[in-house]
Amino acid sequence: MTTERWNDEMLDTLAGVVAQNAGDIAELGGIVGNFAQQLEIFVDEGRGFRDRMEAMQAEITGLRTETRRILERLEQHMSDGHGG
Repeated sequence: MTTERWNDEMLDTLAGVVAQNAGDIAELGGIVGNFAQQLEIFVDEGRGFRDRMEAMQAEITGLRTETRRILERLEQHMSDGHGG
């Protein structure tokens, strides 16, 4: 295996590549930060949607209970001989 000496041109090329990589890494950091912000917004919207769905489900459950009570009273009323 031979050992190659680095000349000024090779070192300059390496420095350029390192600088480019540092810039690319910084740009990726910004992209990741933006993605994290967008993800947080998405998660918050999902939580709001879930909360609204839970409220609607509770309302539906209440309406079902109320409907059952009305039907029970109607059936009782009908069985008492009042109706059709």
